[in-house]
Amino acid sequence: MASLLMLAVFLILTCSKVPICAAMGFGVIIGLLQLHLPIATIPRYMLAEVRSIPLLAVPFFILAANVLEEMNINSPDL
Repeated sequence: MASLLMLAVFLILTCSKVPICAAMGFGVIIGLLQLHLPIATIPRYMLAEVRSIPLLAVPFFILAANVLEEMNINSPDL
């Protein structure tokens, strides 16, 4: 039930043009309150996921692409 509530809050806030990061945050907070869990668990889970090496590869790949674009490095024509 909490999952459906979190999804509903996220979709409603996203459709009302709230930034996605804020909509996700509010959805999680509403879900945690529904499950009667302490709000202090949010930072603990966030820090645990940030230490994941595969998840860190995605932002670094995007950073590398932005750096290469700013330096005007083009791929060679094949």
